[in-house]
Amino acid sequence: LLIDKALLALNEITKDEVYKLDLEAKFKPIALSDYPKEGINAVEKLTVNNQDFTETLRILFGFMMIPIMLGGATGF
Repeated sequence: LLIDKALLALNEITKDEVYKLDLEAKFKPIALSDYPKEGINAVEKLTVNNQDFTETLRILFGFMMIPIMLGGATGF
């Protein structure tokens, strides 16, 4: 389901020669100094081309953090 959602969004973005990407990010109303502690949870809502990607972002971020937690580099 996660991959399907990402592929559908990518298909929508790339169907024209001019890529259309509408991003909207809403962050929690917290002090700037608290953002490093909150990490990805500081993002209240992420919308890509009018589709909610908040949970998708959290899941993907979790996968990207696994190598760091294991002591390696992410390759990004």
